[in-house]
This record gives sequence, C-alpha cells and structure tokens, in this order.
Amino acid sequence: MKRISLPGIIVVIIMFILFSPPLAGRGDAAGNRDFLGVLAFRPELRIFINDLEMETETPPPLLKGHVYLPGRFFLEALGAMVNWEPATRTVTAVWGEKSLKFSVGETEALLKGAHVQPEAPAVLIAGRVYLPLRELIESLGGDVYWDGKENRVNITLEEAAVIPFLAGDLPPEYFPGKGDPYSGIDFTVETQGIRLGETDLRVRQVLGEPAGFEETVYGYQWWVYNRDPLNYMLVGIKDARAVALYIYGEQWSFGPVKAGDGLQELKKHFKPADGLYLEENRTFYKYVRPALVFPGLVASFYYDSGKKNALVALRLEERETAEERLKNFFRFRSAKGDREAWDAGRMLRAEAADERILFDLVNGARAREGLPSLLWHDGAANAARGHSKEMYLHNYFNHVSEVTGKTLAQRLDAEKVDFVLAAENIARGQMDAVEAHHDLMNSPEHRKNILNPELSSLGAGVYGDCFTQNYVTLRQ
Repeated sequence: MKRISLPGIIVVIIMFILFSPPLAGRGDAAGNRDFLGVLAFRPELRIFINDLEMETETPPPLLKGHVYLPGRFFLEALGAMVNWEPATRTVTAVWGEKSLKFSVGETEALLKGAHVQPEAPAVLIAGRVYLPLRELIESLGGDVYWDGKENRVNITLEEAAVIPFLAGDLPPEYFPGKGDPYSGIDFTVETQGIRLGETDLRVRQVLGEPAGFEETVYGYQWWVYNRDPLNYMLVGIKDARAVALYIYGEQWSFGPVKAGDGLQELKKHFKPADGLYLEENRTFYKYVRPALVFPGLVASFYYDSGKKNALVALRLEERETAEERLKNFFRFRSAKGDREAWDAGRMLRAEAADERILFDLVNGARAREGLPSLLWHDGAANAARGHSKEMYLHNYFNHVSEVTGKTLAQRLDAEKVDFVLAAENIARGQMDAVEAHHDLMNSPEHRKNILNPELSSLGAGVYGDCFTQNYVTLRQ
C-alpha cells in the first residue's frame, strides 16, 4: 500500500507490509467435523526421509488409511515456494522445475500442469491444510515404502534439501539457522568475504574494526562499515555471530545474480517469494520487495527505479533473524504496535541509529552521482524528530502538522535553523532505515531531494515507524 502527497517539491511514499492468512482455509464446520470424525493421530508412526528421521510438532494424522503431512511446513522445508488461495482452498507449490496443485477435498491434482488422480485429497484439519504423504512425495519425484514390521514410512527424495525438523540426535550442522545458514544452496554467494554464521572475530579479521555500533530492536547489533560510501556495509552481530548482512554497493553476488543486474535478471533465475510464514504465530507476512526464502536464510534485493531497476543492494538474514525482525516490528514499532512494551532507552538508541544510517545511505546515494556529501545538522534533525514523533503519536501522515498546523518552514524556524532552501521527505511503515531509504529513492520526487546539488545539510528524525528527512541550505 502506498500513499503519496505532493506539497511543493516533496513527494511522500508509505509502504506497509500486508497480512494474508496462513496456509489454511475457512472451510465449513461440517467438513471439518467429517474429517475429525475419522481422524487418528499416530504418535508411534515414524517417518524417515533419506534415512533421516522427521520430527513434527504433532504426530502424523492417519485418515482413511492415508498418512498426511502439514502442507506448508513440509514444502517450505524443502525450499519450495508455497501459495494458498483461500477463495478456492487451493495449495500451489513450485520446487525447482516441479510444480504441484492440491485443492482441499478434491480427488484431482495438477503436476506440472497435467491432471493426476491422487487416491486421497488434501484436507483441512484444525485450520491447517494437510497433504497426503504418498501423493505428495511421488508428485515431487520421490518414492515411499511402508515397513509394517517397524511401523515406519521410508521416503527417498534425491533432491531434498536438509529438512529442518529432523530428529534431535543429529549434529547442529544439519539444522538451518543453527548450523550453516546456506545449507541446501548449491551456488556461490559473495558478500565481501563475510558469510552468515561467522564469528565476530572473523568479521574483524576480514573487514577491520567497524566505524560504529548501532542498536536495533531486532535481536542484533549493526556493525557499521561506512568508510567507502560506494560500498557501504552493515553486519548484524548476535551472540558473537553474524546473523544479518546488508551491502549497498557493487561487491556482492548471489549465484547468477550480481550487483548492477536488472530486476528482470533476478526474476529470470529465481521466483521471488510472496512472503514468509511464521509457524510460531501462524501468520503469513507478505513481502513488498523482491525476496527469496530458503530453509536457512532470507535474501532481500533492493533495486533503483531511477537506474532502470538495477539491483543496488542485498540483505541476507538467517531465517530465524528474518522472522524475529518481522515479529518485533509489528509488536513494537508499527502503528499498531506497543512501543512502550520495549525498553525505552534501547528504543531511543535504535531510532537514533536509524537516523545515522539514513544519513550514511543518503550520502552513499549522492556519492554514486558524483555529488558532495551532506553535513549533519542538529537543528534540522530536532525538527525532523519532533515531526516523526507527532505523526506516530497522533496517527497521521502529512507534511503539515494535523496538531499545530505548522509547516516545515515553521518547524525549522522554531529550531532557529537559518536557511535559504529547505526540503522534506517523510515515510511511514518501513521496518528500518534501510527499507525507508530504498523506498524514498524509488519515488521520483523524494529522489530529487536526496540528490539535489543545491542542498548542503541534512537532519533525520525517526520515531516508531515514522521517518523524516529535513534537507537545508544555510544562509551564509
């Protein structure tokens, strides 16, 4: 969702992450009663994939002689892109060159566009879609064998990635997010010599001492590498490990896709995910920018519409970190969040960190255009901070205060900023400074302010999910 206002030379964009239901359908009560009436859970039944035992949250259900698996949880564990259409109660999934489609209650399915007749339909149980195990595995090119003596199902699936719900006696490296986040990725990812999961000591050895350390509310601390504005880098450190990376520059590649490629090149090699499903709270978060979801990590791509949609930045997060960022944003920073539930001092430090990161990113964008860097201005920052706070607390989005009626010029005057030229960008709904910066750069009028050669100073103010940039040229 985007909102744009056009006061003078200023355009404003607002981007919210939308919600859609998890992989479940409403169904009718009678239908659910029919399913549950003949349903039996089999805690003694064991399921093995490629000789490794699965461990699910609930025992596999047995319905009319057919073993079932939770659809989204299982398919996403394999690295498939999964979509749920509530209107038709249909599950679709794409995994490499394979595709499948099941509709709840139907005894017909699609495999690579061809109609097949599974012996058992997809079913809806307690708000979740379950798929028949044999039909699901065979549609993915695997084999299923029943061992009645051992009361176990043996599955062979040659192309399976490491399954993140295997039995607990496996070593940590088998668990994406707890071992190697790149597990199941069979191509090279280059991010200036640093990989997710590496120690903070290794980060220092490769990149040197960071220029600064910035707080977040997302479970990690940003280490800032801003000495080269053309290759700006943030490394998220948690428990002495790198759990997030952000690179704004030319020194990164993700398999066949590299910095500078067009957005279409990304879509040619990968199918961006619709969003990320969190099993913990059974919520599907819809992505508003290109992202790829793997068993152990999430990759987000940032493009510049002013440069023919060239890819200019990459963010990598361990999957657990990506989930934590989504949860904490909606819990503590979004318009409907409870900001007061977070430690007040840490929240203020995190918002101040976003202000400094916004400043760095603007100067990086200007450096790419051969423009001089802007200077930081405390008075302009105070005016910006006050406006962001007022918009958040009074729940509005406007350049003109809906509380006092003050304009940008009046707010700057109140801070005794003696200016001859001023411009303002505002944004709302982004999770952090990185998201806000790229949304602003992709709005033509915002971009004009960021890259205006006649402006010389900047003050940024952040409060909750409200971002304000005040650009000024001071009177000589």
